[in-house]
Amino acid sequence: MDDNNHCKDSKLNDTSSKDNMEQNGWIFDITKHKQDKYIVHCGDDSWFGHSAYWEEGSVSATFKDSGEADLVYGNCWMNHNVDVYLNQQKISFASGGQTRKEVKFSFIKGDILKLQEDGAIIKIYSLEIKC
Repeated sequence: MDDNNHCKDSKLNDTSSKDNMEQNGWIFDITKHKQDKYIVHCGDDSWFGHSAYWEEGSVSATFKDSGEADLVYGNCWMNHNVDVYLNQQKISFASGGQTRKEVKFSFIKGDILKLQEDGAIIKIYSLEIKC
C-alpha cells in the first residue's frame, strides 16, 4: 500500500464539521446539521445530522483510490436505523440507541460509501483510510 500522505481519499478522514466534510468530498442529502438540542445525545466532537419531518437523509463519499477503511459511526437517536452502504450493499447498521459502532471494509476507485437514516440521527466519529 502507498504511503498515506499520497492517498487521495485521506481528506475524507476529517469529520469535524459539515463545511470541512463538503470541502473534502462528502455529499450531504440532509437538512439538519449538529443542532444544539441534540448535542446532549450526540456529543460535540464530530459531525452529526438528520433530515426533518421523517424524511430519509444521507451523507456519502466516492473513493478516488483503493484501500481499506475503518468507520466509527452511530445512531444517537432512540429509534430507527442508520444504515451504512458500500455501492448500495448494506455493510452495517446501528439501530436506535446504538451510539457507537465500527465497520471495516475494503474499497476501490469509484466505490461509494453512504450512511443513511430513516428517522434516526447519523453520527460519524471517525473514518480512517489507508490506501
